[in-house]
Amino acid sequence: MQKQVTHHILRRGFTLIEMMMVLGIIALIMTLALRAIGGAKGTANLTQADIQMKQISGAMNGYKMHSGTGYPTTAQGLEALVTRPSSSPSPKRWTKQLEEVPKDPWDNELRYKREGSGFFLQSAGEDEIFDTEDDLKEMYK
Repeated sequence: MQKQVTHHILRRGFTLIEMMMVLGIIALIMTLALRAIGGAKGTANLTQADIQMKQISGAMNGYKMHSGTGYPTTAQGLEALVTRPSSSPSPKRWTKQLEEVPKDPWDNELRYKREGSGFFLQSAGEDEIFDTEDDLKEMYK
């Protein structure tokens, strides 16, 4: 009877193979979860960039309405939404439209260019290089 009790007591732990299998399963689940999270973050950044460009467009329309000179020149840039431009054409009335010059979700400056009666905004995208396939571009009129 003593042998059965001893054998039962020794069997309480896990074998090395069982522990390695459990760790392997956990590693697989973590890998799949991280991939899913990474894809969601990329989508979230694109959505944030789209919303941000629309916000800038609204601020630009406010600037245009108050300034009497249209949108800021390319040289005045997005900075004109934050501080009154000192270069010509100087706005007749100026109202601060944004608290700071916005950056894209990847923490890079946006490219702004006034074109005719409209303007162009561009984000370099995830690769942080302008004029590549992942750029986000929008023309506003």
